[in-house]
Amino acid sequence: MAAPAAVAATPVAADGWQNDTKLMVVGGLGMSGTLNSAELIDPATGQREALPPMTMQRSNMSLVNVRNGLGVCVVGGGRGADWFSAVERYDFQAQRWMEMPSMLSARFSGGATALPNGDMMAGGGGAGKSSLLDTTEILHLGADRWIEAAPLSEKRFATALASARGAVWAVGGFSGKTYLTTVEYFDPREGRWHAAPKMNLKRGGHSIASTVMPGAGDPYGEDALLAFGGYDGSGPMASVEFLDLRQLGAWQQMEEMSSPRSYGAAARLGDTIYAIGGLKAQDMRKMCPIEAYDHASSTWGVVEVFGGDVPVQRHSFGLAAV
Repeated sequence: MAAPAAVAATPVAADGWQNDTKLMVVGGLGMSGTLNSAELIDPATGQREALPPMTMQRSNMSLVNVRNGLGVCVVGGGRGADWFSAVERYDFQAQRWMEMPSMLSARFSGGATALPNGDMMAGGGGAGKSSLLDTTEILHLGADRWIEAAPLSEKRFATALASARGAVWAVGGFSGKTYLTTVEYFDPREGRWHAAPKMNLKRGGHSIASTVMPGAGDPYGEDALLAFGGYDGSGPMASVEFLDLRQLGAWQQMEEMSSPRSYGAAARLGDTIYAIGGLKAQDMRKMCPIEAYDHASSTWGVVEVFGGDVPVQRHSFGLAAV
């Protein structure tokens, strides 16, 4: 399959992501229930810094660093049987949370990501336990409102969205009947979705991240898309696979993570991808350690700076590099 025109060349915007040094963790489900807490974690030093809590408790949301001066946005999610369309952002200068325009639909276990022009897209998820979604919408920041966008090819609950090489990628999820291997990408110039190669394994509640091709020299490239962990209907997964975005051939299997992980989260700092939190069994007492993927060696390893502790005792939370 030929690479789409939208991703033929890698745009490297002057948005500062190459200088990110910390991970922001918000909300999720912990031993005490649904959380509204927020904190910064420095995986290089092990330092942690508490931030003001969100205005509401929520899990199964997305956290997006929009990088246009807006700050970090929490999108959708829910608490118990209440599923949210609400969006809020954290202003680092003011050190407080601020209300944003609500989405057109509630989205629980959907995905959200920044677009190349600084807007934000949300898609998939659920508006209620009997209402899974294939819809997408875009927050046009200039207009300060959400606008309906082209729908996905199928319903995607517990899906993952990411931006890479000028396109938005929607990977896996749950259709309401089965966990998915299917992948599609949104071309912002055309305003529509296109089919991409399927993954080798079904995944929902997984993580995806853009990175360089395994072993490549450019630490800031985004030639590949990694999918790792998740749930396939039988249990948490440790498997990892990647797609070469330059050619869109078949997904390739990689070395597994040291621990199965479902409903965790991932973010990229420079040339390293961090996988954080989540469940390694269907038991809240069995949380996952922080692992790091090194692109030069194409291997995963547990981050030892925390002395063997599990610093993120939660799952179904929001994570972003800042």
